[in-house]
Amino acid sequence: MDIVLSTDDKKQYLDLLLLADESESMIDRYLERGELFVFNDNGVKAVCVVTDEGDGVCELKNIVVTPESQRQGYGKRLIKHLLTYYSGRYNQMIVGTGDVPSSVGFYKSCGFEYSHRIENFFTNNYDHQMIEDGVLLKDMVYLKRNIPENITVKTYYGRVPACGVFCGGCPIYTRDKKPCLGAELNKDRCEKCKTFHLCCVEKEITHCYQCEVFPCTKFKSFAKRWLKYGQDFIENQNVLKQVGGIEFLKIYNEKTNNEDRL
Repeated sequence: MDIVLSTDDKKQYLDLLLLADESESMIDRYLERGELFVFNDNGVKAVCVVTDEGDGVCELKNIVVTPESQRQGYGKRLIKHLLTYYSGRYNQMIVGTGDVPSSVGFYKSCGFEYSHRIENFFTNNYDHQMIEDGVLLKDMVYLKRNIPENITVKTYYGRVPACGVFCGGCPIYTRDKKPCLGAELNKDRCEKCKTFHLCCVEKEITHCYQCEVFPCTKFKSFAKRWLKYGQDFIENQNVLKQVGGIEFLKIYNEKTNNEDRL
């Protein structure tokens, strides 16, 4: 799984880009001057184009996830990568979208907030009606979010939780930008650490892979939900079993730091 800046023929991704912007002539206005990113995960899962709008502002002109890969977290992970990639280069990212609850809601979930709108943008710039989620598009709604300076992935040297989670993929970690004490069994903040830790304590083991019924139904269900976020907890447990906690954390730190430099 990687995200790369494409320097090849950008038009090879035109069919994908057209899923988000139905006008090739509109795409041509920004494609060549923009930077195109490709999210690969056993095949292309998503692409996007970002342009320099001056004064420390970049614009996310087009972002699209392949239909079969939607609702699996690829869009959010791609935006997260962009914020890291452009940290120190731009101060703000903006994005324009149709006035549709699902689209606006997606960007707000990625940390964007309302900026302004351009009235009649779609009716004035497209030669056909634009419809999204049953809504006839008229105005372009712009959202914005600041790009923090010097975003880095914090190296983690704490205890590997019973579940074998990579803390960098944990929602508490990504929210607070630091390893939470869930990895040290703060059961008030990390429900999963609590669940699997207490189960292991009862069985007098430290990690789930040591259990005679691993992977149990509860663990399989837990792991399945997290596959879409790029974490395979069953594989984590297998690696933990093979190399031990110290080497496991070295692998984790190398993995997250490499992703940060993509």
